Amino acid sequence: MLRLFTLILTAVVLLPLYSAAAAGNPEGREMSLAECTSVALSHHPGVTAAERRVVEAQERLAATKGVKLPQIAFRTEAQTYDWLPPNKAKVLGGGSTDVYSAVTFNKLLYSSGRAEADIDSAAAMIHASEEDFRRTSQTVVFRVTQAYYNVLRAEAVLAARAEAVAQMEQHLNVAQERYAIGKAAKLDVLRAEVQLADVTQSRSLAASQLGIARLELLNAMGVDTAAEQIALVEDRNPAPSFSDADKFISDALEIHPEYRKSRYLAKAAEHGLRSAKGDGGPELSILGSYNREGKDIPDIDNWNVGLAITMPIYTGGITKAKMRQAEAVVDQREAGIDLTRQSILLAVRSALLATQDAANRLQATSKSVEQAREALRVAQEKYNAGLGSGIEVIDAQVALAQAETNYAHALYDGKIAVAQLDYAVGRDPERPNSTSPGTGGMDQ
Repeated sequence: MLRLFTLILTAVVLLPLYSAAAAGNPEGREMSLAECTSVALSHHPGVTAAERRVVEAQERLAATKGVKLPQIAFRTEAQTYDWLPPNKAKVLGGGSTDVYSAVTFNKLLYSSGRAEADIDSAAAMIHASEEDFRRTSQTVVFRVTQAYYNVLRAEAVLAARAEAVAQMEQHLNVAQERYAIGKAAKLDVLRAEVQLADVTQSRSLAASQLGIARLELLNAMGVDTAAEQIALVEDRNPAPSFSDADKFISDALEIHPEYRKSRYLAKAAEHGLRSAKGDGGPELSILGSYNREGKDIPDIDNWNVGLAITMPIYTGGITKAKMRQAEAVVDQREAGIDLTRQSILLAVRSALLATQDAANRLQATSKSVEQAREALRVAQEKYNAGLGSGIEVIDAQVALAQAETNYAHALYDGKIAVAQLDYAVGRDPERPNSTSPGTGGMDQ
């Protein structure tokens, strides 16, 4: 049912894109960031694989619980003998064919805590796999978000390069006109032609980078289609910045999937140690069977019921080795909790600094864009009036293009930094359906 819903959702989102391409629209319809992440969460193979790992862990728990349930088996066999001992011949009535059928029953009553520990360990592993599923979803959403804003950044840079080409074409026309009437030197025309070739090359490079960014977005979404079929919703609103790390760190240590997963793995290791200790204790089972035997058609039956006690006396050091191995795993998992905590603290603080850096750069570059645009206007007017040089116009144009590029980088670096902060904290994305695994509790 979940896979059917996934296919339907993906078709609903992507069908308009294919239709647009078929109609000759190279850009397709606009897709918001929420739509792109929705497609990724329902379509990305990484999410599907993580979801199946949860199912695998659930079935492993079911199999582990089965050890404590009654085990019933049926067995039948038929054998022909070339010689029979007297007692067997008496049972078979003188025949040489032995037909035997039996139903056996076995129920574990006591295992020195081993079975219970294995069940608790398997339950902890379910929660660990659910946290892994959460982190996989978060990773997919972050990569889509990062790729989405990289596309918008590349579009802004391409627009700045296209504007620079248009401005240099205009300046070249003016230089040629002034040269034709003897009011400008040939050098002004040559410089304008060189600069036009340079900004044209930069525009081509920006267009190529935009194409790569679109392909990277589709790859992050888990979609295999033409990049030109998706047009993104423009977003030029400045991203916020943050400075107080305590609240974010507190949230991260509460909800971060990797931190929660490390704690569940530690719990599973502790249960594994209990299981290893149980290997050295006695095991009690109740067992019984009912069987029939005879020639061709069984005609003699009997049954038995009893208790079986198994107590290891000497195992060649296997039990002690398993206990030491389990103790080492517990130590590893405890160290893993500390290591994960340190990684989370570093990631959160780094993301906070990135939001501040992007906000500061955005504020500075927004002013530099205004100043550079005004400087270009003044330089163009002076040159047109014969009061300035072509070099001033070219320098002003280069400064404006660089300022607009810096602004685009600061703007979308800020948005990516906020997404990075959410990812560092471990915040869950909104999912397109409610049938995905839950986060579980820490009481196992």
